[in-house]
Amino acid sequence: AGWVETDGVRTTFEDCPAYSEKNWGGAGFPIKWFWVQCNSFKDAPGLSLTATGGNRGVVVVPGMREEVAAVILHLGDGTFFPFLPIGGGGNSDNNSSGGNGGVWGEQLPPLLGDPAEVNWDISPWGSWRITATTSRHEIEVTAFADPLSSHPGTVLRAPQDDTSAGMAPLCVESFKGRLTVSLWALEPGTGRRGAVILDAVTSDSAAVEVGGGPWYSPWVGRGGLRGPL
Repeated sequence: AGWVETDGVRTTFEDCPAYSEKNWGGAGFPIKWFWVQCNSFKDAPGLSLTATGGNRGVVVVPGMREEVAAVILHLGDGTFFPFLPIGGGGNSDNNSSGGNGGVWGEQLPPLLGDPAEVNWDISPWGSWRITATTSRHEIEVTAFADPLSSHPGTVLRAPQDDTSAGMAPLCVESFKGRLTVSLWALEPGTGRRGAVILDAVTSDSAAVEVGGGPWYSPWVGRGGLRGPL
């Protein structure tokens, strides 16, 4: 239960999923991005997933840009599975098949101990496919939004790379995406899929978004650990 207040009008809610975040804008803000988030899985209470990527500026090197992405997953028991291009973090290696988890900051592996490779294939509107692999786990996320449905997506204003330019109608978003996520433990040495941790868990209330551009064709990309600048 909770409430949201905008311009003095308060809206209360109860027994419904909620999510909030802050887009700061400014130097380094992506000129093109995708975003998927869901914390409402009927068959997996407490499961929370975020998958996002973008073409962003490298703040410490003006004029340089890079394409990066990440997938972050929390199971209902608190077990954390980060798929990050900068390496591990979290405590998913406590038990490769899920098991007892913890919270961010407990038993952190070395920062660069297990970086992920993240691949994505995102249409201009309507489909998102993101896969990510570390040495220990593999995740696959697919999401769809029907452009002919009653929830075809809403144009929203978003920050820009230049803070002086303010907000602009740069993205399309829907909270009625159909999402499927699967997660596997990988066999040591071979890298083959082993224990199934999540077997095609689905939701029909995922948040899906594309932003910036140009979006003339599907965006297929890959992000992984980079060397020092």
